[in-house]
Amino acid sequence: MRIFRPCISILFFIAVFQGLPTLASAQQLQGLPEDFPEIQLNVYDEPEPGYVFMTPSGLWGYFEGVTPYLAILDNYGTPVYYRELSNAAFDFKLQPNGELSFHGGGLGFVNHIVDSTYHIVDAISVSGYNGTDFHEFKILDNGNYLLLGWDHRVVDMDTVVPGGHPGVTVGGTLIQEKNTAGNILWEWSSWDHFEILECDTAHVDLTNPNFIDYVHTNAIEVDADGNILISNRNMHEVTKIEKGTGELIWRMGGSQNEFTFIGDDTDGFSGQHDIRRLENGNYMLFDNGWFHPEHVSSALEFQIDEINKTMTVVKRYRSQPNDIWGGIMGSAQRLPGGNTLVGWGSGVPNVTEFKPDGSKALEFEFESVSYRAFKFQWKTSIFTLSDEEIDFGEIYFEDLDYKTISLTNSLDEDIIITWMHQHNDKYSISTNLPLTISAGSTENITILFNPEEIGEYNDILTIYGERADQEIISAFAQQLVVSGSASQEASVGDLNANEIWVYPNPTDGTLKINRSSIDEAKIKLTNTHGQMVYSSVIPSGTHSWDIDISNEKSGIYILKIQEGTSTQTIIRKIIKK
Repeated sequence: MRIFRPCISILFFIAVFQGLPTLASAQQLQGLPEDFPEIQLNVYDEPEPGYVFMTPSGLWGYFEGVTPYLAILDNYGTPVYYRELSNAAFDFKLQPNGELSFHGGGLGFVNHIVDSTYHIVDAISVSGYNGTDFHEFKILDNGNYLLLGWDHRVVDMDTVVPGGHPGVTVGGTLIQEKNTAGNILWEWSSWDHFEILECDTAHVDLTNPNFIDYVHTNAIEVDADGNILISNRNMHEVTKIEKGTGELIWRMGGSQNEFTFIGDDTDGFSGQHDIRRLENGNYMLFDNGWFHPEHVSSALEFQIDEINKTMTVVKRYRSQPNDIWGGIMGSAQRLPGGNTLVGWGSGVPNVTEFKPDGSKALEFEFESVSYRAFKFQWKTSIFTLSDEEIDFGEIYFEDLDYKTISLTNSLDEDIIITWMHQHNDKYSISTNLPLTISAGSTENITILFNPEEIGEYNDILTIYGERADQEIISAFAQQLVVSGSASQEASVGDLNANEIWVYPNPTDGTLKINRSSIDEAKIKLTNTHGQMVYSSVIPSGTHSWDIDISNEKSGIYILKIQEGTSTQTIIRKIIKK
């Protein structure tokens, strides 16, 4: 078992009365591995709910010395899952069946399927040929797998282009649909439909004596009619394939373009990634923008008239006021609420969420690259919380309140709750960590609310755990939404807080209660685990009362006093020295 406590910055600006970060500024996030990327939150303006899936790494020399990770972040850049890898991973996402998948990561050049406990439960690859491509892997609604692979063939390029060499390996595209039994149900190869000279000869060196990548397919999508869309970067082409016969239905972009680009924006796309069919009937892709007059990348939404072969741009999502250039990689995802999440690939900032009007709802920046970025609703099943939201209500600003929640381990192995991250100091956890939760067992932790200042305080607490016997650097988390407010009037009502004095505080033994009222009063003293330490009734007519806690452990205790028939309760934090 390894438990990590190093320090790393996640940049936040604390909005005191809201309790959550809104813009980038410095705050330490304790507990992450030292080499986990530092996430800078540039924009936070009502993003859609969900978690951002990324695979930060150095990749092809863009950043030196970057440790690859799988990472799932909340909208503030706080990770709820990370796993260190030995090599870069790709295409980390949620599949329609509720499982996760990613490619590579030093665990083999295959697509790994991951369950809700972050265990790798299967590995899927193409059958035959030259290997499984990292760019795309889809689990279809019927449970079948749609896979991208390499169909490399040796070609005498001296017969194709002047200056070409004999016996050169040329990379082609392979697509396979397989069922869960591993049977190939459908197969398609670019060699049956594309010519080598149809590629972008300005970017693809056809005189290379070693390897030529003439298609470079980087996305597969099932269209609404069940046929297949693919994005071919080195041809600057989106192609539609008839699923039954494998014949080409149409070709858009590149040297074999069949479409007329109409409307105000006829710039088209180039070096593109991530073709997707949208629920509104439009299409979207990430336009890397190789051929634009300036280096500008964008998420491009467009309409297609398949009969008249026209393409009309609906909207380009560009980073304003400063454009971003993502020369390679990248993704564009339409979110359920209508926002669009863009992963800029090699561009920085790295991830932007746009509202429908083109303004930014969210933006992350970090010193690494991620092949794609996605946002999904997601929650691990490793452990569960008895409450997902806690409202402390309104309390007197000098009071302290606490609530206990239960954590249940769903695994057949022990887990260890290691630490908790909060965005401000009004909320804390009093339970001693690390806390081991045995397989299938439940343990309690106590959340403290200690405002000390007048205001409203909302926060998201991230509770981290690790597997007890893990050997890799990895952690998972659940999040707890908390809220509360503090004022001078709260908890007083007909019980005037200024008429009760509790002293000395801190105390090393005897705690004295003096009060002006002569009503009967109920008093309770508990520790921060909710365990009763002292309980009694002050008789009517009694102004003074002593509590002996000399035999109790040092720490924080909670004193509650309720007088007469009052429904209001005075709460005081007591410190035992």
